[in-house]
Amino acid sequence: MRWLGEFWRRAGEDGTAKNLAAMLGRCPACASDFHGHYYALFAVAIARKKDVPTLTEFVNHAEVHNWKALREFKKFDGSSNNLLAFMIRCFSGGALVLVRSPFELFENDEVLMIDPIEDGAFAEVVALVPATEWHPFEERR
Repeated sequence: MRWLGEFWRRAGEDGTAKNLAAMLGRCPACASDFHGHYYALFAVAIARKKDVPTLTEFVNHAEVHNWKALREFKKFDGSSNNLLAFMIRCFSGGALVLVRSPFELFENDEVLMIDPIEDGAFAEVVALVPATEWHPFEERR
């Protein structure tokens, strides 16, 4: 029988949480481990040579914190490299993490940019991401 309350799940069961934690080591915003932290896939763009103008726009929006425009990027291609924008949320605000996600099976994801964001500025990000899209690094059980 399953209890219908809050549960904890280890980050090892969530591949994305595990991968982000391994790539980053600690939270870029507060420098602590990822206990009590959440992540969301904020934006994604296909990263092929012919997509350089789109990728430039993607990175420019990320650099100037144009969150609404960045959030509009939602194209993913499982047979191509992709550029992923993750948001990490913690008690001190959060961070933007840009990750190159290669199609090639034996290549690892690569962090391209880390940008800590203060709590006040991070409020706009939180408003753009529905609660159902935030995933805990450790889920409640």
